[in-house]
Amino acid sequence: MGSMALVAATFAVLYLLDPFAGSQGEASLPAPTLSLSTPYSTFLNEEWIYLDCTPPAEQTGSWFSFSQMNRSNQWTIYKEQIRKSLEIPATDLESKETFICFYKTKDNKGRSFQSPRSNSIAISIIKPPRGPVLSLDPQQPFYIPGEELSLDCAAPEGQDVAGYRFLREGQTQKSKQLFLEGKEPRQAFQVDENTNGTYVCVYWILTAEGREIQSQKSNTVSIVVRDLPPTPDLKMDPASGMILAGDTMRITCSSNGNHTERKFYFYKDGAEIGVTNQRPLNCSKEPGDASSNISLSICLQAQPNLTGEYTCRYKKSMSGRWIMSPWSQKVNITGELDRPGSVWRESKAEEDRRSSAGGIRASWLRMESKALVAGSQGEASPPAPTLSLSTPFSTFHPFYILGEELSLNCAAPEGQDVAGYRFLEVAQSLPGWQIFLEGKEPHKAFQVGEITNGTYVCMYWILTPDGQQIQSQKSSTVSIVVRDLPPTPNLKVDPASGVYLEGDTLLIICSSNGSHTERRFYFYKDGAEIGDTNQGSLNFSKFRGAPSKVSLSICLQAEPNHTGEYTCRYEENMSGRWIISPWSQKVNITERVCFKKIDPGKQ
Repeated sequence: MGSMALVAATFAVLYLLDPFAGSQGEASLPAPTLSLSTPYSTFLNEEWIYLDCTPPAEQTGSWFSFSQMNRSNQWTIYKEQIRKSLEIPATDLESKETFICFYKTKDNKGRSFQSPRSNSIAISIIKPPRGPVLSLDPQQPFYIPGEELSLDCAAPEGQDVAGYRFLREGQTQKSKQLFLEGKEPRQAFQVDENTNGTYVCVYWILTAEGREIQSQKSNTVSIVVRDLPPTPDLKMDPASGMILAGDTMRITCSSNGNHTERKFYFYKDGAEIGVTNQRPLNCSKEPGDASSNISLSICLQAQPNLTGEYTCRYKKSMSGRWIMSPWSQKVNITGELDRPGSVWRESKAEEDRRSSAGGIRASWLRMESKALVAGSQGEASPPAPTLSLSTPFSTFHPFYILGEELSLNCAAPEGQDVAGYRFLEVAQSLPGWQIFLEGKEPHKAFQVGEITNGTYVCMYWILTPDGQQIQSQKSSTVSIVVRDLPPTPNLKVDPASGVYLEGDTLLIICSSNGSHTERRFYFYKDGAEIGDTNQGSLNFSKFRGAPSKVSLSICLQAEPNHTGEYTCRYEENMSGRWIISPWSQKVNITERVCFKKIDPGKQ
C-alpha cells in the first residue's frame, strides 16, 4: 500500500508540472510540429503572429490546443480550437513569449486520444524604433531647378542603423513614394520640377535573424520649387544698328513681371562690364519706363574696342533670395568702315579734308542679334504669347457661373511656326503649374465647373528640323473666378391653410436668402411667366416685414382659372451681372382646395 501511494503522489506532481503528461493514448500518437508562418520570430507590437500546429502526415487532429509559458514557467492554455492555425495580435503578448501545442483525435469507437506536446516556439515583441529627425541643407524658402540639395536623416543616438529611406508623400495623406534609399543618412541630389513636394525619412535596423525593422517616420519637410525669373531682353539704341564713331550707344536690359527688386549685369564676350575696363557712361532709365526695377541701361562711347558679343542677365529678390535669371539673347556688334583701308580713328587732316568737302563719311557699327543657345543643344525659348478669355457673347466677366461656356485664347507672336499650344493652371495643394488643356488650336472652349477656379497661363511650341520640341516662354496670367448660383428661392401661399373663398385675394410670395443686393423676381404658372395681360388683375407689393430686395409678392383674385402649378425665380445683381437663380419648389393650387367655401369663424 505504501508503494502504491508513493506512485500516485509522484504521478500527481508530474501532472501539475506538465498537464499534458499521461493523457490517454499518448504513446500511440506522434507529437505535432509547431511553426511560425514567417522565417523570423521577432515581431512589431502592431503586427499579427500566425502559428501552425501540424500533426505528422499520417495523422489528423480534430481539436488543437495552444499553450504559452506564464511568468511562473508553467504552461497555461492560450486557446483551443478546431483549426490548426492560430492568429495572435502582438498587442496581446509580452515582450518575450513561448508557445507549444498538442492535438486530439478520436478512433472509430469514439475514444479520445491526445498527442504529446510539440516543440516550443520563442517569440519576441518589440516596438518600432523612435523616428529620426529630417532636415534640408541648405535650408531655403524655395529652390530653383538645377540647385544642389541634401536631405539629412538623423537617427537617435545609439541606434545601430542598417540603412535609410527618404519618402515623398503621394496624392493621398497615407500614401508614400520611395524617393531615395541608401546606407548613408545624407542624400544629395539636384533639384528639378519633379522635386516639389513633402518628404519624410525612416531608418531600419536588423535583428539577429536578419529581419529588417523600420523606424517610425520622421518629421515632414517641404521642398518648394520655383521657376527661374523670366529671361531678360537685350536692346540697342539706335534700333537701326548704325552709329557714328564717337557717339553714345545705349544698351538696355529689360525684364517682364512685377516690380520686385532686381540687380542687372551686362557682359561683353563673357566678361562682366565694369566701370574700370569698359568705361560705361551714366545712363538714365529707359525712355517710357517707370521703374529701374524692371530695366536698366548703360551707355558706351562708340570706339573700336566696343565690338564683341553682348548679353545681360539680372538677379531678382524672391522671398529673401537673390535668384539669377537666364541669359538674354546675344547681340553681336561688329565695327566696319565705309571704305577699304581706312582706320577706325581717322587722322585730323583727313577729318578736316572731308569736312571741307561737305562729305560725311563716318565709321559705323552694325549690330546683329541672334538667339542665345540654351545649354549645349537647342535654341532659347521663343517669345511669350498673349492669353485672353472670351465667351460666346464676346463679353469679359469679372466672374463665371457653373455651366457657362468659356474659351481660353493663346495668341502667338506673328511669324511663329507654331506646332501646338498648352494651357496651364497654377497648382492648388503644391506650388507649380499643371496642364489644363493641350492641342494644336490656339482656342480652347470648355464648360465652367467647380475646379475651373484658378490662375492660368499658356505657351506654344515650335519644332526644330530634327523634330525637337522648343517651348515658348509663358504668357501673362489670367484669372478665372467661379461663383455659385444665387440661393434657391422659396415660394409661399397666403393664407397658409391653402383654402380660399371665391373672390378673395390670393397672395403668392417669392423670397430669397442672402444679402440685400438688388433682385428681379419672376412668377410662373404652368411654366409661363405671369403677366398683366393673361392672368387678370396683378398687383405687386413688398413682402410684409421684409425689404423688396429679398422677397416680392403678387396678389390674385381667387378665380377658377387660377388653378395650376406655380413656381418662381429671381435675377440677382452680382458685381454688375444679372444672374438667374434656380427654380423655387412647385406649389399646386387646385379648384377643389382653393374655392371650397368655409365658415371663417371655424378657422
